[in-house]
Amino acid sequence: MIQQDPLKTTVKRQPVSVSDEPSLTNPASQMATEAQCRSDAFYYWCQETRLPHEPIFHRKLWEYAYILQCLSETGMMSPGRRGLGFGVGKEPLVAVMAARGCEVVATDLDSEEATKQGWADTGQYAATLEALNDRDICPPPSLFGTGKVPDSGHE
Repeated sequence: MIQQDPLKTTVKRQPVSVSDEPSLTNPASQMATEAQCRSDAFYYWCQETRLPHEPIFHRKLWEYAYILQCLSETGMMSPGRRGLGFGVGKEPLVAVMAARGCEVVATDLDSEEATKQGWADTGQYAATLEALNDRDICPPPSLFGTGKVPDSGHE
């Protein structure tokens, strides 16, 4: 009986084909494109996050739209859903999720470390719960009902 050497075996691979251009309305693992940044879905999420959307093509705005669209498409942006964000700063995602009834635990650096690393001077650092909603996206009771800022242990 002749055995075939596994190192000499040729594996036939199916060619990878992409039939559709990446879009926010059918999210997959994808790169940002100008077409996506001109889409209705992009404009919708920019409006919801209270961020500029015309005609700014910025990676960060696309990331917010992509994340929120993916969460929305999978039913994760509804009351009772839970989320966890590390180092969120003043990003609008927490407020958008809370406005839809999600329970989100959000963290940022303690104030001493944020000052030491320069984040406190950038306008991106969230020192308080109120800073998570600095664009008035979410009614305060929704965001702050059960929220509290954990004690960093520094005095």
